[in-house]
Amino acid sequence: EFFHSSDLLLENGETSEEWKNSRLGRSLSSIFAAQAAAARSEKVVLILCVKGDVTSLKQQAAVMRTAEDLYKEVMETKRILSTENLEAEEEREMSDPISFDDLYDVMLVQVESENDAKKVMDIAYRSAAEQAPITASTSALISDTYSCSSKTSSLLHNVLTSPRSVTSALLLCNDCYLRYSRSLRAKMVPWKNRVARNLLIDKFGSQATTLYNSILQNYDYETCSVSGGAAAGYRLAQRSKLEYALTRDIGELFRLQLAICESDAIKQLQRKLLKLRKADALSKATPPKEGKDVEERMAQSYDDNAAAVRATSFAFDTKAAELEVPPLQLTKTQASRDVAAKLYDTLNNFDKSAIAQLQDMKLIQKTASRQAQIKKKQRGTEPSIDIGLNLVAMFRPDGFGNFQGFAGYNLGPYGVTVGVQNDADSLEVLNQFGGLRPPFLRFQPKLNFDIEL
Repeated sequence: EFFHSSDLLLENGETSEEWKNSRLGRSLSSIFAAQAAAARSEKVVLILCVKGDVTSLKQQAAVMRTAEDLYKEVMETKRILSTENLEAEEEREMSDPISFDDLYDVMLVQVESENDAKKVMDIAYRSAAEQAPITASTSALISDTYSCSSKTSSLLHNVLTSPRSVTSALLLCNDCYLRYSRSLRAKMVPWKNRVARNLLIDKFGSQATTLYNSILQNYDYETCSVSGGAAAGYRLAQRSKLEYALTRDIGELFRLQLAICESDAIKQLQRKLLKLRKADALSKATPPKEGKDVEERMAQSYDDNAAAVRATSFAFDTKAAELEVPPLQLTKTQASRDVAAKLYDTLNNFDKSAIAQLQDMKLIQKTASRQAQIKKKQRGTEPSIDIGLNLVAMFRPDGFGNFQGFAGYNLGPYGVTVGVQNDADSLEVLNQFGGLRPPFLRFQPKLNFDIEL
């Protein structure tokens, strides 16, 4: 097929839209699409065969304007379709596309006979040989060019080589997909930031369900005209992408919030057990007449611990119920069983935990202090003087103070402390001793007097 002078121009001088939608127009668009999909920037020769007079300036302008209009349409379509990666969309918009004159060296050749067609092929062979490496054969170059221009896996190629109705359907599906992808991302960003601070999202289950249903239903409604047509497969593929993104993001937030609820439940149970443990210790310290016997105390402690586990488990179920997303089958059933098992493990191992042992140490210290005060009151208020002796030795070797250590031992009112600090060469220490090095060993006895009146 060739460019026909009668088909290129309308009465007002514009390019014929019917010609753009013809097989020849789609073929030229396919060439531009292959070049755009390959992202090549080197200049290539584009030979346009015209059946008619090519010496006419009007004819030349019509051909060049037609080719340039098709190229601009291809590049604009590529820009629209390549925005599926939303994070790089702004960067693509900032970059300027390659102009038609920078990418193609256009040659207009008049073709009226078979001999003219052979001349065109000779020109093509010579141009390919000039632009390709010497080692590449001409047949290989033609094969590579044909295979590149005939690829049908690219959406850009399908859009530009399909009829206008199919192209409109593909672009509609792509536009809806991009619009709802941005809407999904705008909703997920504040949610993820809140969960990252270990905070729950208010009414997450109902909000996520509404978001999931609204995005898919609106996409189906706006693209319902495409169903059953040539672009139905692409419509379904874009819907699957939306559904996958919704399932992935909502499911991730659901699992993270369940983990937060689980951690809060375990901490809540530990606080309750600490209070019960403290109350039990105080009840054991009461006199036998006022307190309860051992069996009653054990039964009461067992009931209190079981009640604490049930209350904590119920609180977890209440929070988890607000996180459920029924359309995605995200429920709390399995999580409730797992948390219940972990709560009972926490109860069984609580006596060996660090916080329980720390509480025992505090209770022992408090009891010892109380007993010391009682003994002091029993002794009366007679004045007394206690004398104690502490020996302190400090070694100060060469260095700038980057190493130090201390060790001590106390026995009643007597004690020994030995330290090492390598600060003999430090400027601050030298200034303290008037520019002289401090002694290697410093021995200092301390005498303590504890006077009670």
